[in-house]
Amino acid sequence: MKEFNYQDYLQYQKLKAQEKVFELREPEEKYRVHQPHDKIFKTVLNEKREMVELINRVLKLKPKLKEEEIEIFNNEHISYMFEGSISDIVYKMKKKEIFFLIEHQQKIDYNMPKRILEYEIEIIKEATRGKRMTKQEHKLPRVIPIVIYTGSRKWNVEKYIEECQERLSEVDSIKLGEYYMVDVNDYTKEELSKYRNLFILFED
Repeated sequence: MKEFNYQDYLQYQKLKAQEKVFELREPEEKYRVHQPHDKIFKTVLNEKREMVELINRVLKLKPKLKEEEIEIFNNEHISYMFEGSISDIVYKMKKKEIFFLIEHQQKIDYNMPKRILEYEIEIIKEATRGKRMTKQEHKLPRVIPIVIYTGSRKWNVEKYIEECQERLSEVDSIKLGEYYMVDVNDYTKEELSKYRNLFILFED
């Protein structure tokens, strides 16, 4: 099995540079899917041996994940969502609901935190389709995104969507997916019946 080494990367950069000239002459839609440098990465991302090594290196897993412990998550809906980004791929751990989204990015995209969030939600939706969370011990799938950037400029996009959102200083510490809890079970019947407006109970 051929590994993707530094010489392959240099060849990839050469092909990409050649196609920038071609890009000036032809509409983007005509050549997008047929770019040789995109095909290089598509081939690499489909190699489990390469990807499991990448996952282990990036996440510093101990014990290390083994090649036979992951599989490509083939899903028509997810494939449709990634249409036009042909170098993206999703791997799944065989015995756990843990998914690895591998995203190949050639250009800086300041919308990346939103895109990653959309991908995560869609993968979770597809992985849980037809399943019900009926017990407290049931866990939602976890999606771990890894972005491989091969552009010429230094990547300078925020990694957390909270850093891209509008701010309200009193609640800036709340994480995406976290929520404030108002539970009437925290109060006695006497406390609940005392007030005409129950929301008074929840004020500091």
